[in-house]
Amino acid sequence: RMFSSSPRSRLFSGSFAPSIPFTGNTAGNDRFDIEPNAFLNRHHIKFFLQDAIQQLGEDCAPSKHIETIAAYFQTVISGTHVFGRDFEYISATPHNRCSF
Repeated sequence: RMFSSSPRSRLFSGSFAPSIPFTGNTAGNDRFDIEPNAFLNRHHIKFFLQDAIQQLGEDCAPSKHIETIAAYFQTVISGTHVFGRDFEYISATPHNRCSF
């Protein structure tokens, strides 16, 4: 089934769904207690968004922006986003270093 009754599965479906299974009980689970800004900082979301937008460049047609950004984040998830990148980019986040 594409959708189940859990709240988490309604939020996340398709290829970008997190691989961590939802247990149904979020009480006392620290990963659900984090403030939004702390979450963004912990996972370096601003860094990745800035890089994704920079990757759009002038050659990307506006009608392809969403597809291009989605493809970028798919490479981040798979760990292939560091291929051919400079040392500064690779060393910028823990995820990049692990992907290298």
